[in-house]
Amino acid sequence: MEYESSARPPTTQAKISVMSLVTHIETIAMYYDLDSLQNKASLAIGKMNDFGENKTLSVKKFNSLIDSLLICIEENRIRRNETSIPLKSLLKHLQLYLIRPLRSEEALESISQKIQEIGDNNDEVPPTLIGEILNFLLISTGFCAQFDEYYACLRKKDKHNESGIMLPSGIMSIIWNNAFLVFPLCFDVFCPFLPSL
Repeated sequence: MEYESSARPPTTQAKISVMSLVTHIETIAMYYDLDSLQNKASLAIGKMNDFGENKTLSVKKFNSLIDSLLICIEENRIRRNETSIPLKSLLKHLQLYLIRPLRSEEALESISQKIQEIGDNNDEVPPTLIGEILNFLLISTGFCAQFDEYYACLRKKDKHNESGIMLPSGIMSIIWNNAFLVFPLCFDVFCPFLPSL
């Protein structure tokens, strides 16, 4: 009598395209006029295009990051003022233009549940919070550690450009216009909430 082997091939872990994630971050940054974040996202996209990277992030990690963002948003609620942004409006924007396009059912369920919990609550959030949480999400894809390397590579290309080698269109203007931008110190806010990935 033959028995079927109980051993099963390991399932492939679901992945999210970092290119898609960063592109959505860039779009939201444009909507909220977050120029610094938009430029960082553009730089990250340029890096992936230049080096032909197909970087991915596991859905599990993405879900954990979204849970952390939701905690941060909830803990930074404020009363309405002249510059604040409605909490519910922000969550719906993230739901429609960040999470839903990336097709993470768990993350979509988490933010949908949070929107239902808010109900008719009129709490709002500081306008600076949006840039900080999206910047954190961008850094979490691994680009913070790679930007310096990318700068060095582009500077080498710039030296070679004197001999007539063409640089990628638009990349150098982004680099030089933002060379002295400092990443917001968002780790102090987010690290306490980050689950172990």
